[in-house]
Amino acid sequence: MKKIKNNALGYFLVYLLNPFLAFIIAFNEFKKNKNHIIIILFYVFYGLLFVVNDQNDYDANRLANMFHNTYEMNFQTFLYRSFIYDANGDSATDLLLPSVLFISSRFSNSEPFFFAVLSLVYALVFVALLKSIHKHLKFNVNTNVYFIFLFLLIPVFEINRFRFFIAIIVYTIFVLRYLEYKNLKYLFYSGASILCHFSFIAPVCILFLYHFIGNRNKLLLALFLISTFISNFVSNDIVNEFSQMLGGNVEAKLDLYTKDFSEFELDEIVNFVQETRWIIKIQYDLLFYTFMSAIVFLNLKRLKINELSSNLYSFILLFATYVNFIRNLPESFRFIIIITLFGTIYLLLFFSYMNEKKLSITTWLLLVPIVIYSLIKIRSGMETFSIDLLVSNPIIYGFYHSNIPITKLLGK
Repeated sequence: MKKIKNNALGYFLVYLLNPFLAFIIAFNEFKKNKNHIIIILFYVFYGLLFVVNDQNDYDANRLANMFHNTYEMNFQTFLYRSFIYDANGDSATDLLLPSVLFISSRFSNSEPFFFAVLSLVYALVFVALLKSIHKHLKFNVNTNVYFIFLFLLIPVFEINRFRFFIAIIVYTIFVLRYLEYKNLKYLFYSGASILCHFSFIAPVCILFLYHFIGNRNKLLLALFLISTFISNFVSNDIVNEFSQMLGGNVEAKLDLYTKDFSEFELDEIVNFVQETRWIIKIQYDLLFYTFMSAIVFLNLKRLKINELSSNLYSFILLFATYVNFIRNLPESFRFIIIITLFGTIYLLLFFSYMNEKKLSITTWLLLVPIVIYSLIKIRSGMETFSIDLLVSNPIIYGFYHSNIPITKLLGK
């Protein structure tokens, strides 16, 4: 096994035999560049075997339908529908997904091929994020916990929500680069996330606001604490009035994030919200408040880790203040995922500097929201995680694949 770990051919042979095993080994030895390729290849294989649940997965079905519709379009019709007006007659704003749809549809009308392409793009940007973080890390028992959590916070089985999670990764990469180098070009590059998902217009504005405010931590901490107490008084009406001021397509897009779930025409979403257990409903609040409490508490030690961590702490306080103000919006959980991602990166930097040999009290306490969130994500991911991923390989896939989710095996 040691020889396998030390050569690229060995990794590839393991991948051909069992991609899931190769992914585990590559994850464990992430610092080696050849392992990045194995992780990307596993994500592509996951896309090939991605299970589209016709009953419960609205996002995956919508992507599949968009792909089949795009396959039937010529370039002129596609350009009109995707970059000028969408199918509903609204002006389009996203750029990435329509581009991936059109390019992949020119090669095949196969759904597995399409989801493999989505997984490839997803893997490339995710590995780029991991590499940008990895160079700052010294692995120990605490950092191992948070590094593993990154893979579950932005899991591969979220490719059915391709636009949003690609936008998160792109935004995070350029925010980290700006915070590390303070180069204005990264400030503007962060706007690329808007072309992936329209809702990132607000996070980009927050980064610009940070550029002018800077690291005024006492002010930012005060704003965060005040916003925590008054967040319950901020209603959707304020956001709606703001969107009406902007008018046009911007208003229509903002309405998607401020409507109550009961106004959506998707029975699946309504039923899910009504039937969801209390532990699922509070997972995001638990993540947000425990991570923010831990980060503020650790910063009281006033350790000078590096410039990136100092800037990141100030940015987190500002972003968390924004999250507090939108807590009552149905889609606020999206931004909690973003702030949790930045919080996880901050904790990775902090515990790399501390380099403790035992789990700290902070990590023990954060394991509660981490485990709850991870278990829920794994359970939802089992709906699209094919049994073949555990026992099959690319060679067998060419002859046979079952397309059966793990939930069927467990009788769920």
